[in-house]
Amino acid sequence: MAISSDSERTKFVKSIRSIIELYGLDGVDIDWEFPAWPPLKSPISERYDFVELLQWSANYWANLGVPKRKIMVGIPTYGKKFILLSKRSNEPFSLAIRSTQDCSYSDVCRFLQHPHTITRYDQEAKVPYAYNDREWISYENAESARAKATWIRENRFGGAMLFSLNTDNRYLDCSERVFAIHLAVRDVFLS
Repeated sequence: MAISSDSERTKFVKSIRSIIELYGLDGVDIDWEFPAWPPLKSPISERYDFVELLQWSANYWANLGVPKRKIMVGIPTYGKKFILLSKRSNEPFSLAIRSTQDCSYSDVCRFLQHPHTITRYDQEAKVPYAYNDREWISYENAESARAKATWIRENRFGGAMLFSLNTDNRYLDCSERVFAIHLAVRDVFLS
């Protein structure tokens, strides 16, 4: 485990540094999801270069005083799957049971290829969803990621954090370009 000892942490840091230098990256996101230290005693925006948030909370934190340039808004490359309680009620907020599995974009695209799958677009959330019988999936695609990236850029936030490369369209199951969601976001920021 990369954090188990000083020598393992040093090896981990050197590995990250070599990847950053090899690919010309400007940083790394470590998804650390369990507590190890007590709460910070100072405002978080003073201690860190960037704070990564999901879109719904970005304005909240900006309104609390975190500079927008330090807020990186999260965009997923996966879908959330639900089992509807009734196949007649298939809009967002329909009664459903959450599946324990997230769906990669490739999984979503295979689901979309089923002959009875129906695709819709939620205009308020700017995200597509699809259903087939009682299976219901909300997901991100290139179009919705482009809309979110445009919102981030127009509202002058620091940028986007995508999670994750391995759940994007790496196998061309969607007959689009490989890593279509990542590239859609990149294209917005480079335009």
